[in-house]
Amino acid sequence: MDQFEVTNAKQLDEIGFIDIEHSLPIDKFYLEKSGITFVYNPEDIAISHLGVIKVFLPYEMVSFLMKEDSPIAKYAD
Repeated sequence: MDQFEVTNAKQLDEIGFIDIEHSLPIDKFYLEKSGITFVYNPEDIAISHLGVIKVFLPYEMVSFLMKEDSPIAKYAD
């Protein structure tokens, strides 16, 4: 978002990054001391021969998405 100077997901959709209408919440993730790792089946976001795809995001990158009273918000500080 910083690189393309957008402030919300709708703007990402408009420039071709994600399809808000067809995006589903992911329920495969794990929490680490420094961030969140999302785990995708290859056919969910890529071609199958790539194998399982893991995307790590440090808490400081996603803290603006967290509700203040969420169980993991304390890790983002």
